[in-house]
Amino acid sequence: MKKIRIITFHHVTNNGAFLQAYTLCNSLQKSFDDFDVKIIDYRSPRLELYEILKIFKTYKKAPLYNLKRYLKFRTCVNRNIFLDRDFPNFRTYKGALNFFMKQNYDLLVVGSDVVWKISNSKLFPKFPNIYWLSDEIASKKVAYAVCSYKSDLRLVEKYNKSLSNSLNNFNLIGVRDDYTHNFVSSLGVNPEIPFLKMPDPTFLYEIKKTNVHKILIEEGIDLNKPILGILIYNRDNFSKSITDYFKSIGYQIIALSMYNPFADLNLGDRLDPFEWAEVFKYLSFCVTDRFHGTIFCLKNNTPFVSIESNSMDSIINSKIYLLLKDFEMLDCYTNITSENFMLDDFLNKCLALSNSWNDEYGYNIECKLEDMKHKSHEFINKIKMVESS
Repeated sequence: MKKIRIITFHHVTNNGAFLQAYTLCNSLQKSFDDFDVKIIDYRSPRLELYEILKIFKTYKKAPLYNLKRYLKFRTCVNRNIFLDRDFPNFRTYKGALNFFMKQNYDLLVVGSDVVWKISNSKLFPKFPNIYWLSDEIASKKVAYAVCSYKSDLRLVEKYNKSLSNSLNNFNLIGVRDDYTHNFVSSLGVNPEIPFLKMPDPTFLYEIKKTNVHKILIEEGIDLNKPILGILIYNRDNFSKSITDYFKSIGYQIIALSMYNPFADLNLGDRLDPFEWAEVFKYLSFCVTDRFHGTIFCLKNNTPFVSIESNSMDSIINSKIYLLLKDFEMLDCYTNITSENFMLDDFLNKCLALSNSWNDEYGYNIECKLEDMKHKSHEFINKIKMVESS
């Protein structure tokens, strides 16, 4: 049986990362039903260490929150993702490369997610790394919705020749956003290699019916009253301001992933990724700084504002901005680090969006989501052509 293997960030404690990996694997299994399709259980040592260290960050009201969240994710990965566990957990790139060179994979798929980021950050593997697939690996190679978000341009310049060589060893390249498209173009892509922008795999995910309705009721949430969902990381002053305001107008506040001390209820340690994907439909409004949080607001047709919570030198560095630009929904984007940001204006914007949502955005979102699915299926057809060539 022919083998297809996927290399991605499947192991991080992040709902979006899980769902992109799960969806891509399932989509390829359906499209290549007579192939052995799995995700290689390769875990970047730096990322894995970071995930473990997060467990020890505790909160006064919920000391075991991160531990329970970590265990919830590990259980979900082990039960729901088809993993190739024959891949040893190498600590060096050379060790991983030598193993790859001995395998008879017919096709390797890299992505999606920020697997092509070039950085010295402790959170990302240094270049060279396995996600760039050396030309010493004989398999056919596809990049699926890869992202190089916030790459260090000095390092890109340093490794320019090596990056270009790796890049031009791929048979098909799909990137997730304009930033990565520009990044790849600057490295020089052989014009004979198909290279295009494409959607994140989660646009192909079909939201499952789960027990999240029951969980909300058990946790004391009144589904007849408005609910604000928040997915914001490390912005305590901002979080307190918006939660205070929404509570004052009768909203219940639910934090959906990272622990938030100002929420009425934190669900990050209760929900698995499938429940997380569905919970958005119970929200009256959502404020998020997460890329996949934005996607699942769109998929559930939930009114939202996505915020930029980190300063940047160019708007093209923003994954969320570029996503909402594609959806023609930049009204739903706010950079809270801008010198022009005013909290009162932001809160008024939230209410205005909530009140006009169905009339202004409902039909447009439905059409755009169908377009994203269509483009995704088109790319999978291109993968079939690569495999059969």
